[in-house]
Amino acid sequence: MALAALIAVGVHYNNRINTLSTQVNDLRSQLYNVQNNLSNQIAGISSNVSDILERESSLLSQFSYEVTKVDLKKQECTLAFSLLPKTIGENTAVSLLVTDRSSSSYTSDSPPTRTADLKQDSFGYLHGEVTVPLSDELSVSVNFKTHGETQSEELDTIYNLKTQNSPVLYHFPICAETPVRRSPINFPLKRVWITDSAALPLASTTTATSAPCGLNTRATAS
Repeated sequence: MALAALIAVGVHYNNRINTLSTQVNDLRSQLYNVQNNLSNQIAGISSNVSDILERESSLLSQFSYEVTKVDLKKQECTLAFSLLPKTIGENTAVSLLVTDRSSSSYTSDSPPTRTADLKQDSFGYLHGEVTVPLSDELSVSVNFKTHGETQSEELDTIYNLKTQNSPVLYHFPICAETPVRRSPINFPLKRVWITDSAALPLASTTTATSAPCGLNTRATAS
């Protein structure tokens, strides 16, 4: 009889221990979820702060480019740019630089760079074109020079223009011995980014025209 009672007590406490163990595991899981949520929220806040600081420090309210011409024979393409400075003085010279980073002659000390001639319209936008080598990595930057002092900003990197516009060789089973060469030229290509919400009404005129290959847009509100 005493043995049975002892066994019953042992089973009871064993069940209690299992229950407590389950509760502890549940608490650990809840604590992990809370920590994970806090980490995600902190990362999100950090990312938002970085975006805000980047927008505030940007020299431009809006920047866009469009591929207007591709010359496969010369292996060149023409890019048209449009940018809206946040502020620009009478004595400020603005230059837009396009660097071919995939060029075999590229070095950080002397990069192969071409400059777009910019003209300002009545709305304050600067427009210009430049013909550059057909490349898979073109970096775009802008310089503001006032009284000998220069401010520079990296604007964007244009990837895969050469790959996207290179001729593609197709073989068909019916006449496999006769390859057909086709050149899928993917222009005009447009890309727009906005850092100032005040520029949005004017920006709508930039993005109103649709392009065959689509319009890439990055917009952020101040």
